[in-house]
Amino acid sequence: MTAQPLPHKRRSGLHPAIIVVLVVAAVCAAGTLFFFVRLFTNLKAVVDEEKAVNDATAAYIEDRRDGLGEAGYAALCDEAKEEYAAGTLAVAPAGDEAITGYQFTLDTHVQHERGTADVRVDITRADGSTTEEMFFLEQDGDTWRLCGLPF
Repeated sequence: MTAQPLPHKRRSGLHPAIIVVLVVAAVCAAGTLFFFVRLFTNLKAVVDEEKAVNDATAAYIEDRRDGLGEAGYAALCDEAKEEYAAGTLAVAPAGDEAITGYQFTLDTHVQHERGTADVRVDITRADGSTTEEMFFLEQDGDTWRLCGLPF
């Protein structure tokens, strides 16, 4: 008895197609992952920048509430320092104008390409009134300095 050779298997295109599909899926997954990582890091940078702007504004308001001290004056931009002498902001708002609280609105805008920002803050006074004030800031290296002083 002689053994008969096994018939040749017909090659189907299924095996290479599976490999192509897996490669395409891996490339798409890598692209999607890269997109979300970039989105998250960019979003985090924007949030961190807005936080730095709001922190600089809050430090100014708190220092101004008590009479702007040397550190508060040093945090002003050169333009504001030219407009206000060192001692002119040292007197805290008094009486009904005294600052009793503040709250940031959702209107903090940072113009990264220009290195400027504007912030809207609701300021509460001793007489119970609340006014919306806008602060303008300029970026000086990694530091945000107040320039437009509403009060």
